Amino acid sequence: MIPLRSTPLPPFRSGAEVRRRAAEALRPPSRIRVSEAAARHRRLNNPGAYVGPWRNEKTPYLAELMDRALQRDTDELFAIAPSQTAKTEIHLNICGHGIKYRPAEALLFQPTKDLAEDFAVRRITNKFLRPSPDLESELGPAKSDDNVMTKRFKNGFTLTVSWPSPAQLSSRPVQLVLIDERDRMADDIGGEGDPIALGRKRKQTFGRNGALVCTSSPSRIDGTGIIAHWPAGDQCLLNWPCPDCGEFWAPGFTAERKPDLTEAPGRLGDLRWDPNAGTPAEARETAYLECPCCAARITERNKPAMLREAVWLPLGVTISAKGERSGTPPKTRVASYWLTGLASPFQPLGELAEKFLAAQAHFERTGEENDLKTFFNTDLGVPYKPRHDGAAPLEPEALDARRGAYELGTVPAEVRFLTASVDIQNDRFEVLVRGWNETTESWLVDRYAIRTMPDGRTDVRPSRHPEQWDLLLDQVVRRSYPMADNPGLLLPVANTAIDTGGHEDVTANAKAFWRRARKAGVPDWRITLVKGAASLTARALPGPTFELDDRGRKMPGSSKMFVIGVHELKNTIDNRLRREEAGPGFLHYPVDTPERYFEELCGEIRVKGRWQRRGPNESWDLEVYAELARMRLRPERVRDWSRRPAWASVDDGARALAPAAQTRMPPPRRQSSFLRRGL
Repeated sequence: MIPLRSTPLPPFRSGAEVRRRAAEALRPPSRIRVSEAAARHRRLNNPGAYVGPWRNEKTPYLAELMDRALQRDTDELFAIAPSQTAKTEIHLNICGHGIKYRPAEALLFQPTKDLAEDFAVRRITNKFLRPSPDLESELGPAKSDDNVMTKRFKNGFTLTVSWPSPAQLSSRPVQLVLIDERDRMADDIGGEGDPIALGRKRKQTFGRNGALVCTSSPSRIDGTGIIAHWPAGDQCLLNWPCPDCGEFWAPGFTAERKPDLTEAPGRLGDLRWDPNAGTPAEARETAYLECPCCAARITERNKPAMLREAVWLPLGVTISAKGERSGTPPKTRVASYWLTGLASPFQPLGELAEKFLAAQAHFERTGEENDLKTFFNTDLGVPYKPRHDGAAPLEPEALDARRGAYELGTVPAEVRFLTASVDIQNDRFEVLVRGWNETTESWLVDRYAIRTMPDGRTDVRPSRHPEQWDLLLDQVVRRSYPMADNPGLLLPVANTAIDTGGHEDVTANAKAFWRRARKAGVPDWRITLVKGAASLTARALPGPTFELDDRGRKMPGSSKMFVIGVHELKNTIDNRLRREEAGPGFLHYPVDTPERYFEELCGEIRVKGRWQRRGPNESWDLEVYAELARMRLRPERVRDWSRRPAWASVDDGARALAPAAQTRMPPPRRQSSFLRRGL
């Protein structure tokens, strides 16, 4: 006999059990606050930090946010806060409340697919449900109730972890929309719009029973992201009382309710330290807060008591030293909260001072702002403003003084390794070669355009003729240059960064060239294919992306593509161009550098945090890619430059890959260095 089903029927349930489960499903929601439910049912398991029941007194500033998120007079709640403030726990505790008391469908968004999958396993399953028997026991009995990304519970509550995509943000209605780390998400989801606007549509059907909760560290200076929703809410700031005078004040904010970023020796806003501290570690030991009312010194040991007495005050409301409130808050159904890292119970004041000074020192050495950006956005909880944002644009005349004593085509003795960068134009390859020492100080070594094929008659068209890309092998990738102090020694190009965007079919041709170069014996680390990311917050050098087949799997022999944060890289180059003295990060130029090159370096200006083109900018782009090529090599790993790594070894000429004198192509005016002979 052929069985009717491949799996056995589940065991029969008694009538009493069926009635009990039905009664649970029909039971109206209990009137219990989210913070109370967390204290009653949630347990934490963080060995080395804390293991035990959820304690609202550990993070007292979260209780109001969790409770208010589900109130009927609140449609949306936005919480701006740095890392180390437990802001993600708001979402988890709302879900815990739903599992026990409020049946609903919840959609919890993480910025990317990878982060969503990691969050579903690490945070939901391992850190949220398993340590809390009261919550884990509520999982539905069916095997399908406990999927990786979706959990269904006995009372009807359903939690789905996802990432921003048109399918998830524009399909069926959802009562609870929870968005974590908004500023790390794209502003346009598949051409459908902003994730907040799409989330509103998802909950619209439920009216006042629906809720949208969004948390994020702020990372946008152009008014987008979570900061854009701050003015629409009631703009609550955490105020705590001074232990000396008793007056309430908001740590990290001015009296005008703006982030206090005043910098001076021994000071960053309310955060102070000994200005005579010689190192960041020494500053850590002397860090404190200064009360803006009585100038009292407030140390780390005062923070727990101050947090217990702290209150959230909306715009228009003040509080006296006696705790008496006055004023009228805005009439809005949007709740908005902002907390800085100064009030975090998990981020000591000394650690903040040390991190800031270390990031500042790194910037002064290299011109790179990533450490400062990370500190302000994720440690302090305020949008980072680039150091020279708002400064007057650089002009070519100001850069003319950087001409040195060496000439194009030769490598100064201070150089340790070379990088090349290639920009693709309709009718040419634009090329720059830069030499670097171990401290990010660098020297322009060559700048030329490849316009014709070796026959001198056929024009180069990179977007139309894939085979013409092979010119880059001998004329760029395998090129070597003589050392200025010993022309018999040749230094090869270690890495070549090639831009692949902006023109039709360029990306496909670049990937095909990468594969041919690999077959020709060029290691993959010697060629870096790059494409600029649209986001202002994209990392300068993220991990590579690969070519995928129809099933989404990496194709054998796939090329590597790096979608780079050009905004961050351009800030770095701008900072280095503004350095006035030779040293780490300084950019040197040969004595025969023409004015045209400096004009192209000034081809973009920064307007409201965004770089905009104002003229020819090929050399500017090439300098950006040159820095990317340097980062790809990771020269900071080399501890002793007296023993050069293989990619920076000097050749005696007998094994030269492609000496410069052999690769400069006739006729001179068409494709040799435009810096020497003009375009």
